[in-house]
Amino acid sequence: NREQNKVIDLAARSTLWEPMRAIPKASRQIRGIANLLLSQDPTPIVYPDKINKNSFADPNGEEYKMAIKLVKDYAKKIGHWLGEEYKNQDLLEKLALMVILTCKHGVSYMQVWPDAVEEAIRTQVYDAFDIYLIGSLTEIYDSPFIIKSSPQFVSQIKANELFDSEQLKKISPDNRLASSEIKEAYMRARFGKETNVDQSATLMLKEAFIKEYVGDSNRERIRLQKNGGEILKAKKDGDPVIRQVFVAGNVWLRDEYTNLPDYPFVDFRMEPGPIYQVPLIERFIPA
Repeated sequence: NREQNKVIDLAARSTLWEPMRAIPKASRQIRGIANLLLSQDPTPIVYPDKINKNSFADPNGEEYKMAIKLVKDYAKKIGHWLGEEYKNQDLLEKLALMVILTCKHGVSYMQVWPDAVEEAIRTQVYDAFDIYLIGSLTEIYDSPFIIKSSPQFVSQIKANELFDSEQLKKISPDNRLASSEIKEAYMRARFGKETNVDQSATLMLKEAFIKEYVGDSNRERIRLQKNGGEILKAKKDGDPVIRQVFVAGNVWLRDEYTNLPDYPFVDFRMEPGPIYQVPLIERFIPA
């Protein structure tokens, strides 16, 4: 009820004018949990690689000490770079958002990828409505595919040099706020109707990662890519290979194989078990 700023239960007449406080209370509870989980101020730590003493003729010699010094310096430099990147990308705030989204929906995701347009490594958090996979599995990396769907500015899509230039001519904006009908309806109610200004025109961009296996059906196609030799160099028949496909407005923009070892996503859940599970806020509401 917008006039009284209360959540009213219309299911029964006896509770018509009684405020239903369960949802606001549960909402505060999950934010308290997010504060508790991140109050320790987590920071990335890189440990040096272990050096096998038996591989040196003299375990106490200068050669062994030099190897120890090299791996320590290497880990220290990586740790320093990660620490700076952690601050620059506001990862603590993104982790807080992941915790809140997990409490609301049961699972949240973070993607880490190199941005071809901005020429930088980027991280972004997505909720359960933005990522499509098989939710009955217990690990996201066991899924045969992961599809990310999110609105992007049409100008940004056209600026991406990795996309097929001829295919880009076929796209047109749809100005949708989300791929999911539920999330779309929620965001329309919250943010209102978008104006169709050219500078702010958006289009749902779907990025699919499909896990295939090297064999007769795809080996030749991989080899014909620019980096195909590099991809096949480290793989033999039967090894998994990640195929990346971009689609916008039912128009494919890019379809190539990558040298990624696995999906560039990490998920966060409160409990082990199936990926799609009962969210924490649902357990708080009855209390």
